Amino acid sequence: MKLKFFTLMLLIFISPLFISAEEGESMTLAEQLYSDFTGSVINSAVVNLREKPDTGSKVIAKLKKGDKITVIEQTGSSIFVDKFLGVWLKVKTAKGKEGFVLSSFVNAPANKVEHFHLFFDRLKKGWIKKDMKEVSKHATFPLQYLEAFEGTVESLEIQKAEFFKKASIKEPYMYKMTYEIESGNTILVHYGYEAQQYTLFFMVSDGKWRLFKIKISSC
Repeated sequence: MKLKFFTLMLLIFISPLFISAEEGESMTLAEQLYSDFTGSVINSAVVNLREKPDTGSKVIAKLKKGDKITVIEQTGSSIFVDKFLGVWLKVKTAKGKEGFVLSSFVNAPANKVEHFHLFFDRLKKGWIKKDMKEVSKHATFPLQYLEAFEGTVESLEIQKAEFFKKASIKEPYMYKMTYEIESGNTILVHYGYEAQQYTLFFMVSDGKWRLFKIKISSC
């Protein structure tokens, strides 16, 4: 009888954890990043308000840092525009003009996950300076490390002490990058260094961006 009672109580307490994990995995990237745009303000010096949700669309106004906006709707899924990750927002300005801005240029109190480009800029600076204290804030150790050469892939785990030896980087190469969103809400950043192609893997964990894997392919 005691065993049955214990098993029942265990199921009661554990089941919500599994439900919560499944819900988290099923959330889209946009849902993880943006929960509520109440109290939105522009966060960059000058931001284009566009007629349509497209970077090639007509600019109908220029917004300034600190300008208050009302978000009417969030359109489409997450995209990269250069290094800026976001979704297109249909907004209304304080003067009543309606148009579209990318969410990367909008701050809202309820959205706690840092904009990807700001997070990545700090990680890059720490990496270039070989500042492990800074890198550790943005990476999960031990770090998955894949080496691909002539059709074979070796999978390793690297600790903090090995990071700068395995993943060398120089400042000029850090600015020749391409960005993509992989299925499963993973962000990939690609760049070349000497005779190697690097791919960095990022995801949101506990409300923060984290580097969790590096793949190096020899050319």
